[in-house]
Amino acid sequence: MQVPPSECWDLQVKVQQKIAGTFRSDAGATSFCRIRSHLSTMHKQGHSMLAALAAVFAGKPLPVAGTYVVTKN
Repeated sequence: MQVPPSECWDLQVKVQQKIAGTFRSDAGATSFCRIRSHLSTMHKQGHSMLAALAAVFAGKPLPVAGTYVVTKN
């Protein structure tokens, strides 16, 4: 089944709710959406999802195309 991109986000949230029954808190729902959003962006830019997660947990997230990184001097 091909899902239009505009409906893909809602579908992922609904699948998670069906698996877990519900989100346990608003913070949990927010965290889920942030993680899925980051992984979706990394996937669209051709990065491995595992590599993207590993980079985040190592404290060096992969750069998102079209953005810049601000460093402190």
